[in-house]
Amino acid sequence: MAILSVAIATVVFIGGSSAARAPERLVTYPAPVGQALSPDYSVKVRTLGGPWRGLDAYWVLVDLKTHSSSAMVEFDAGGPVQVSITKLHGTMSMALVRPLSYGVRASVGPSGKTATFVLSRPMNVSFEPDGDRLHNVQVFVNPIETDRPRAGRNVIVFGPGRHTIGGDHTLRVRSNTTVYIAGGAVVQGTLAITNARNVVVGGHGILDPLLRFKPTILVEHSAHVGIQDVTLRRAQNGGVNVTDSNDVVVAGVREINVDRFSDGLDIVSSSNVLADGLFLRTSDDSVAVYASTPWGGHGSTRDIAVRNSTLWADAAHPIIVGAIGDPSGHETVQHADFQNLDILEDKESDPLYQGALAVDAGNNVTARAIRFEKVRIDHITRGQIVNVRVFKNPYYNTQPGAGVAGVLFRNVSVRGQRQGQSVISGYDATRQVANVTLENLTYDGTTALDPAAADIAVGPYTDDVVFRARPRTVTYDDSASALHYVGRWKVAAAAGAHRGSVRLASGDDDRMDFVFTGSEARVYGTTAPDRGQVDVYVDGSRSATVDTYSTVRRMQQIWFDTGVLPVGRHTLELRCRGTHNILAGGAAIALDKLVVVG
Repeated sequence: MAILSVAIATVVFIGGSSAARAPERLVTYPAPVGQALSPDYSVKVRTLGGPWRGLDAYWVLVDLKTHSSSAMVEFDAGGPVQVSITKLHGTMSMALVRPLSYGVRASVGPSGKTATFVLSRPMNVSFEPDGDRLHNVQVFVNPIETDRPRAGRNVIVFGPGRHTIGGDHTLRVRSNTTVYIAGGAVVQGTLAITNARNVVVGGHGILDPLLRFKPTILVEHSAHVGIQDVTLRRAQNGGVNVTDSNDVVVAGVREINVDRFSDGLDIVSSSNVLADGLFLRTSDDSVAVYASTPWGGHGSTRDIAVRNSTLWADAAHPIIVGAIGDPSGHETVQHADFQNLDILEDKESDPLYQGALAVDAGNNVTARAIRFEKVRIDHITRGQIVNVRVFKNPYYNTQPGAGVAGVLFRNVSVRGQRQGQSVISGYDATRQVANVTLENLTYDGTTALDPAAADIAVGPYTDDVVFRARPRTVTYDDSASALHYVGRWKVAAAAGAHRGSVRLASGDDDRMDFVFTGSEARVYGTTAPDRGQVDVYVDGSRSATVDTYSTVRRMQQIWFDTGVLPVGRHTLELRCRGTHNILAGGAAIALDKLVVVG
């Protein structure tokens, strides 16, 4: 196969021994010959106080309606770096670096041509001269690679340069295979991971499909799949499409697209799917979570988590949950958590499809136990902030949804102007929206404690829609006597943990039992590259499987929230699975504390 001979020929250049070299602090990659570069910007980077290095700025298009000229650069950094961006035509009086939550400030020089800013760690940001979102520079910074695979049996390596996948431009990835796209590589084509197990796709290169209306990375009828760090340029029809699959992790992936139907991450009829550290700029939905769909998927979806990511929908939704299912069935989309997210745009003109945060049940789907936690929404051009409905959309539904139950919005903050009144509404007396809690929903720092203040129309066929400030809580440290441990749990000191310690478990016979009286309980722990999975039981029934992996170590993270329960006595149980996803370096879990709402 030509594709394998190319990979083997280039690996000698990529994979030489680095044992004798000092750790690299900055790695840059020239663009392959023939790649279109930005005519609008010149970009440089350096370690603090070090020499400047030029970066090739790829030319990319953004926004379905305008097809605006934008730019993209990427490099690897092992510490703080300074970035310099020069505008080749015209000047700027100021520049924004978003997400604003990162606190990065750009300084514009006296000529008005060049701006500089410092990034303290690897991150993905948008540089916007005079606030221009359509003619910006996406700056993607990877951590320094420490383990570059060599081509060989079951390892396909694309080295620096341009590669075109032959035939129908689709590489079909078999079980027990690693596909590595090196920094400085541009691979033209798509990847299909179908009926496969134990597959990893990674590297700091670019995947650029040649075919329209075909997922750029398809994971279908597969399990134990990891996709890490690659950048998808001009991604099509769902940049990453996970269908009829389980135990899938998508980490550190970046995507920019401009075509119609170009979603970012689609999760369909799947379970145990974790997305962490994404930057998705899409001209359709950034993240869509469905049950069955007409174009693939058979059955319900559960245990989905999207964390620590930036979502930017130039058109359609940043997040939509539950809109599509089998109209002849009774499917569910259950336990989907969206945590620590920055939403940089939502531009939706279709009145049938609305909401930066949308939970819309259609086609007899029940959406249950959906949580939005620590979501920061920037000024949006057009569209609603929240849309929670049971609906029938003639584009994709022949039947209305069955219901929505248990949606929690906590610490959602909205910055800037609001466009369009949000909606929470059921369909009829048998297809209702119930148990929706909006806790500490803020607009420019002011908490909205009723529908009018939140500019949300609470429609008919709804029950128990509650607006509230932060409630009073009681915290139980991992050492509290109310937590009953069974198995081989160990106490470990941990900087940044509540009271400086966590409780570790790694065996499938390790569990923790907790009895509480109240209306809600939250489980906090560490997420990290070497952490595993845990099952959570509430009142004797399994509620969720939680994956505690993340690309970087994070302390005091919410693993699980029971949602609002009837006030009274409840039980919560954690069962360590002794398992981990394919990218994680270990199966241990690190419990920190429990928080109970009275």
